[in-house]
Amino acid sequence: MQKLHKNVPSPKALIAFEAAARHLSFTAAADELNVTQVAVTYQVQKLEQDLGTPLFVRSHRRLSLTSAGDRLNSAVRYGLGHIAETVTFIRKQNDGKTLTVAANNAVSFYWLRDRAIAFQIENPGVELRLLAGERDDIEFLGSGVDIAIRHGSGDWDGLVSNHLFDEEVVPVCSPDFLKRNGPFPDPASLRAARLLRLESLAPHWITWETWFAARSVEVDSKALEMVTFNSYPVLLEVAIAGQGVALGGINVIDRVLEEGKLIRIDDQPFHTGYGYYLVRRRDTAANDLLERFTQTLLASL
Repeated sequence: MQKLHKNVPSPKALIAFEAAARHLSFTAAADELNVTQVAVTYQVQKLEQDLGTPLFVRSHRRLSLTSAGDRLNSAVRYGLGHIAETVTFIRKQNDGKTLTVAANNAVSFYWLRDRAIAFQIENPGVELRLLAGERDDIEFLGSGVDIAIRHGSGDWDGLVSNHLFDEEVVPVCSPDFLKRNGPFPDPASLRAARLLRLESLAPHWITWETWFAARSVEVDSKALEMVTFNSYPVLLEVAIAGQGVALGGINVIDRVLEEGKLIRIDDQPFHTGYGYYLVRRRDTAANDLLERFTQTLLASL
């Protein structure tokens, strides 16, 4: 922090510079900042002396940025803009009308999206932020996340969890893929199919090897035709496009199955022993918005 303080110029000078660079006018910058033109000119000159280089080309009734000025302007606009956005977010977060929800990509795209939009429509004035990522190891401390959907056992230190649904996995494919490549009368027959798999992002995420073992089928992983993805929504869209067989969580992709875009190949869901939970920090103060969102999701099951 001490080094940062030494290297960063005066905030007042940077603000004056940004306004002057945006308007290309000391007069217009002064009007915007409600100070005199002399004050803006002084701050810019002070900044130029600090940096040891001119930031503006001053000609008759016209200003333009030097190459150094253009580079600094880009950095200052980004930095001040990011600070302004962060401050706005923090203020909104404390007004009781903003809710930040996190979930992995699969849950966000296939299960949470429509439910979240429905909640926002039913609660006008609420600003809902959805944060999607591929991992479930969401860090709550200092992350700005109010509540999240997490995959696992449901028992996490420091978190309060509400069970949403169990993880039940079955192989799925498009009707077209089944027509062209099927039938697959038993689990062993899937060894000959093109299998779509997700990179292992957590120790307890199910793999094709795990599923075959659960169905008492011996496999040689090297002999399987598999295509690997690092995004589950991309993987599932490839399956919907008729390009292979995916492992699908029945409850996560329930609407895709109901719409007939994918169909179940096996009639025995594999219960992994894990589930999906709505979680929040134990020390998070309860409020009406969190409670309404929680009850809305639980009521949708």
